Amino acid sequence: MPGYNTHIYGIDGSNIVGMYGDTYCHGFLYNGTTWTTLDFPGAQKTWIYGISGSNLVGFYNDASGTHGFVYTVPEPASIALLALGGFMLRKLKA
Repeated sequence: MPGYNTHIYGIDGSNIVGMYGDTYCHGFLYNGTTWTTLDFPGAQKTWIYGISGSNLVGFYNDASGTHGFVYTVPEPASIALLALGGFMLRKLKA
């Protein structure tokens, strides 16, 4: 994983989630072969704290504060759409 200060926060099967730092903090998903950086659009910091099946949970910081999210990893057929459409996360409603 590029960067420094890598932390692993969750493991489910061969999937590992966490965060790493460079200029910013980035969330990541490692599936046993591929590292995928997961940043909330516009966020300065993204942390992925847990994984259960295809669901990831975490939080991010942006100019308006700290927000939680839940993200469902798409099935392999949707990965191409994810690459074309960008990374989208749902905010948790407080």
